[in-house]
Amino acid sequence: MNAWLNSTAAHQDVKNELAAYAAQNGRPFVFTKENRELWLIELICDLFGVLLFGPAFFAAHRAYLQPLHPSPYTIKTAQPTHPPFAIRHKMLVQIMRVTGWDVPITSAADGAFHIAETEMLRFLLDDTYDQWSRFFDDADLRRAVAGVQKIFAPHGSLGYAPINPAGLVKLIERLTRGLPPILADIDQDGTPQLTDVRISQTLYAGWVYWIGRQHLAGAVTLDFLTTNRLCDHALLQQRAINYTLIAGVT
Repeated sequence: MNAWLNSTAAHQDVKNELAAYAAQNGRPFVFTKENRELWLIELICDLFGVLLFGPAFFAAHRAYLQPLHPSPYTIKTAQPTHPPFAIRHKMLVQIMRVTGWDVPITSAADGAFHIAETEMLRFLLDDTYDQWSRFFDDADLRRAVAGVQKIFAPHGSLGYAPINPAGLVKLIERLTRGLPPILADIDQDGTPQLTDVRISQTLYAGWVYWIGRQHLAGAVTLDFLTTNRLCDHALLQQRAINYTLIAGVT
């Protein structure tokens, strides 16, 4: 890690940071074993987060953390507990690609919904950071993903799995009408038609709506807080739907 940090490929912000540290302390900055372990913990947390909640985790990760890092490269020598944002972002982009989640669920036939989803994925996969920030090979991440999914396997639907295209379109369509994104209808006989939608799938639809909303003509105008609240309502309603499905009540 120290060789990587001091390489000529390091971003200029990092070189400036290291020079300032050396001038102030009279010695060069050196990573410790504790620093390394803290970085590993944070990267593993990111890995678990995206494998549990899918692209919705990545969307929240970028939307929340990127504005907090004026420089995505600096390591904060005073307290280097977290990897630079650029490293974390680049790893999540790689995970999206090795899992195949970088490909839209919808198709061109879904019109504006497909355009909105494509816009959301473009936002996530935008990666202009230096190659110096790439910590892992794709093969390394494939092994890590497989290891975590092996942990999830005994727990059924714990890990993220994409929803089907028709389901995603319906969830987004409900948001365009200011309704919680759930899949619940009543057939002509008055029988409820209920569907199990996972938390990660609900949140995925919410992020597609929010980031791609300018492409959804005729959609009601929702701010971020209202969009979030509707998704929260959907999670509560989904809990009731799942209880009903488990009980076999119609």
